[in-house]
Amino acid sequence: MHVLVVGAGLTGLATSVVLSERGHRVILVEAASAPCREASFDVGAASGDVRGVWPAGDSDAGFMRRMSGGDAALHYGAKTAMRRPGFIRALAKVGSEPLAPRLERQALFRRLAQTSLLAAHEQYGLPISRSIGILSCRTTSEAPKLLEGEIALDERYALAAEPGLCWDAGIRSAAFQSDAFVFSASLLARTLRERLVKDPSYITTVSSMERAVSLLPTGGAHVQGPGHCRDQKAQAVVIAAGLGADPWLKTYLPNAVVAPLTRGSMTALKTGTSPVTPAALRIDDDLLAAPSGEHFRVVGPWLLGHRSELELDDYHRRLWQRMMTYFPNGADWNGARYYAQSVLSTADGWPILGPDPAVPDLFWNCAGGMHGTEGAFLFAEMTADLIEKKAIAQERLPILDAVRPDRFLR
Repeated sequence: MHVLVVGAGLTGLATSVVLSERGHRVILVEAASAPCREASFDVGAASGDVRGVWPAGDSDAGFMRRMSGGDAALHYGAKTAMRRPGFIRALAKVGSEPLAPRLERQALFRRLAQTSLLAAHEQYGLPISRSIGILSCRTTSEAPKLLEGEIALDERYALAAEPGLCWDAGIRSAAFQSDAFVFSASLLARTLRERLVKDPSYITTVSSMERAVSLLPTGGAHVQGPGHCRDQKAQAVVIAAGLGADPWLKTYLPNAVVAPLTRGSMTALKTGTSPVTPAALRIDDDLLAAPSGEHFRVVGPWLLGHRSELELDDYHRRLWQRMMTYFPNGADWNGARYYAQSVLSTADGWPILGPDPAVPDLFWNCAGGMHGTEGAFLFAEMTADLIEKKAIAQERLPILDAVRPDRFLR
């Protein structure tokens, strides 16, 4: 089958690789000047993390904490909330739903996503620069409840897991999860790009998606781009764009409630005393530092809004201050570089994945939000199965129900 994939971010690259490996002819088009630009900043992607965040609240109290900017999954203020009242209402609605089934589905997602990621690592020879686990530290006097897969650590064992940790800076307790890890999405994206250049798939930059891609009423699309994309006909179309999916959603899924989320980060060279493969370090659930080659990479909490509309100077300053406090000798923090990554997310935190309810041969795999990198290969495999009209594996059916595009019509 001839498949057009719109968007050459990590989702589009993973989808193209899976489809190409299954024998499909793929054309991958991208509106930006280079593929996977946002993933270049995704330096703290976590896999199997039981303390991983979701946009929706666990309770009304958690929802209010987000509005006041406390330790929570998504931070925003009154000005940002006023810009996106529909998204805020959708957050509140999801946060009021029963907690137990949501947590159960999130746990299933973590397990399936990690399985698919590690399988892709083996099948496609993809390098994953990852930590040896995740060490979660708290600065409050109340010890956190241990979650499944975590073990409590006292100071001696916490320092063994992460020798550079400054326990005297006010850390009161720690928990370690050995089967979770933080990895570099930028390294993964670079390898996927190189792989696609060598096989029958193509990455083509087009100046205007609207002029280059025309959906056909009978199904599929006509592609009018440069070089090999000139006057091509695709039998199926996958919208795998990141932030660029928004205009497509407005046209074909106008009821979908989405918004941009932004996370700041910084990267610094390791010092000569840093261990080669330390654990990833989390402080109070809203800061994550992880090794990546010769660097330490640090990400902060997610903010509602696009990076162009947010004031990030104070945000990055707080990242620097906290790493100087808790991990002062781990890296050259004074020479750090600062970034910000924006993604598109639904209010319930699940991507939009599956066949369009009305347009034939149009498939969605977008708006992965906070978990788009972690679930890239799981979502790519599910998209390929749906295009091929294969039965989805039984254990993946709860995830398929959560991500369906027609959930916005219910």
